[in-house]
Amino acid sequence: MAPSGPQWIGRSFHGLRSRGDNRADVDALVGAAGIIILVWLLATFVPSIVLLARRLHDFDASGKWAWTTFVPYLGFLAVIVIGLIPGTKGENEKGQDPRDLDPNAMAEVFE
Repeated sequence: MAPSGPQWIGRSFHGLRSRGDNRADVDALVGAAGIIILVWLLATFVPSIVLLARRLHDFDASGKWAWTTFVPYLGFLAVIVIGLIPGTKGENEKGQDPRDLDPNAMAEVFE
């Protein structure tokens, strides 16, 4: 019986890897995928930390709390909690609350 769903991808890749006749091709594919993933991680790492720090500033917390996302298991929960905490009502030390802007100001942006 042929595997259904996403399992066939892993099984077929494992089959290529274990036969040995296409080992150079598979190694090149794995190497290229690894390079692409590494470039993507490096390109998104700093912006994601900066975005998280800006979100922390939105409710008057220190941006240093962004480092809690690197703690295993706790980091995932920290990102969820930080995303769900409402921002400070009105103006805070980082600037004006974007929800308090004039509704017509948004319409001017898209004109």
